[in-house]
Amino acid sequence: MEQLGIGDLSDFHLDMLREIENIGMGNATTSLSDMLGQKIDVSVPNVDVIDISEVYNRIDGSENMVVGIIFNMTGDIEGNMLFILEEQFALDMIKRLMGVDVASLAELNENDCSVLQEVANIMAGSFLRSLSELTGFTISLSVPFICIDMLGAIMNIPISQFGMIGNKVLLMQENILGDHCYYNSFLLLAPTVESLSKLLNKVGSIYG
Repeated sequence: MEQLGIGDLSDFHLDMLREIENIGMGNATTSLSDMLGQKIDVSVPNVDVIDISEVYNRIDGSENMVVGIIFNMTGDIEGNMLFILEEQFALDMIKRLMGVDVASLAELNENDCSVLQEVANIMAGSFLRSLSELTGFTISLSVPFICIDMLGAIMNIPISQFGMIGNKVLLMQENILGDHCYYNSFLLLAPTVESLSKLLNKVGSIYG
């Protein structure tokens, strides 16, 4: 099997990942709509390979307070996933699901964090189910680790794992729309070198 790296991601591969993410997020928004009791829509995701340093520019600066939810992937595909939820998205989820107003991320309690972990579980799980259905790979997610801090600090937690494939990561961004609301969510996907090569070869064999 040819050894492929993140630099070998072609427009073809990005289109396939965009379609996988689109299907996954469609399933996720159905679940979120049921949880929230309102219709949620999601845009066609934007999928790019970028330098780690560019993550800050995409998410409006390293000093913004965000919620970072980190998963380990195991099975046929190994590596890490990092969900980044902007502050207003997180606070609105808490208000709608817990019925309480929270002024800032600094005021979140353990129950609030559990709700956000469940939201991330739905979103991450939906993406991986779509990926598994396409490739036939078995992929499991760890219990998520949640961190609330400035984006720069959160990126320091998994940066050594992201470095396993160099200085670039795969960034997926969706716009989530509800009643009078508009949010961004971001997913950073960092499989190991071996797993990424396996994934690219598999996608190429299916659609090549």
